[in-house]
Amino acid sequence: MVKGIQVIGMLVMIYLILNALRQYRLRNYSLKQTCFWLILWVLVGVLFAFPPLAELALPVFAMQDMILTVLVVGLIVVFVLVYHAYQQVAKVERKLMELVQNLAIHDYLSEARMNEEKNGN
Repeated sequence: MVKGIQVIGMLVMIYLILNALRQYRLRNYSLKQTCFWLILWVLVGVLFAFPPLAELALPVFAMQDMILTVLVVGLIVVFVLVYHAYQQVAKVERKLMELVQNLAIHDYLSEARMNEEKNGN
């Protein structure tokens, strides 16, 4: 029997899959990022649709309780996502610093040329 949380979970997963595809189409995600998100959301969607499949992970993680296994796996996924977000923020920060340095050099050279032209005339 399908439970209400399963229906809600499946609807959320469908939304997240469509959103990942939309972000790829808008060029916000690379192919690698899109594949990562699609695989993650499809796996979570399958677990929502077929909860007994999650019981297969119990021996792998040497755990006896289903809820504990789900919490541990969820925590691992959260750590991976936070690390990935940190890497992306660091990458953007480096690019921003490089851009600011280039703009400062450009402004300095432009000002120097203007002063040269002013003093040369």
